[in-house]
Amino acid sequence: MLVTGGTGYLGSHAVAALAGAGHRIRVLARSAEKVPAALGPLGVDGVQAAVGDVTEPAAVERARSPGATRWCTFALATSPTPRRTHVSRSRPLACLAFTPPPPSPY
Repeated sequence: MLVTGGTGYLGSHAVAALAGAGHRIRVLARSAEKVPAALGPLGVDGVQAAVGDVTEPAAVERARSPGATRWCTFALATSPTPRRTHVSRSRPLACLAFTPPPPSPY
């Protein structure tokens, strides 16, 4: 299962719950060091880190594990300057059946 936003407060706690339920998880983070720093205090280890930015569709596709069927996102764009990305600011945080992000029209 690919998780974006897994190093934030909500996402790291969701990763802990998912790992505790036996799911194999890969976290997409801008820095690999953020993954154990966020999850270690919650007693979570063995989570794979994929380095990339959720705002880059190619990074999300590269981070996807072969055979992954779920993509859980706990990431929100919080930049004061709107950025055109495949991540909608209004999309609810949820686990979705994995489909690659659509090509950007920009």
